[in-house]
Amino acid sequence: MWLTATKRVRIESKAGTFRLQPGCPVEVPDNIAVKVLDQAQGKVQVVPAPILAPAFTEVPPSYRVGELVRVHSLDGSVWIGQVVTYQHEPPGQGTLPGHWYCVEHQAKQAWVHESLVGKEIEG
Repeated sequence: MWLTATKRVRIESKAGTFRLQPGCPVEVPDNIAVKVLDQAQGKVQVVPAPILAPAFTEVPPSYRVGELVRVHSLDGSVWIGQVVTYQHEPPGQGTLPGHWYCVEHQAKQAWVHESLVGKEIEG
C-alpha cells in the first residue's frame, strides 16, 4: 500500500523503517499500513501508486528504488542518498520535465531532478 503523510512520520517495524513525508509516497506492506492508518489519526493517507512513466514514453528511469546515488545540490554541495521512489512527471508546478527522484539522506527526503543525480561509484 502506498502512503504519504501530512507531516514527517517514522514507522519502525520488523519489515524495516519507513519514513513518510508530505508529497513523497512510500510503499509500505499492507499489514503495517493498516495499523499505521488506525494509529495515525489522519496524519497518514493512502495514495495511488506513483506513475513511473506515462504509457506514451519509452524513457526508463536511470536509477532504481534502493540504489545509492550522488546528488549535486544547487548550492554546490555533493551528497550520497538512496532512491526511495521516482516519477516522470514533475512533482510541482513550474518545475523541469523529466525524471524526478525522491532521495533519502540522513533521515531526510528530497525530490531531485535527474540532471542533478549521478551514479555512486563503489570502492
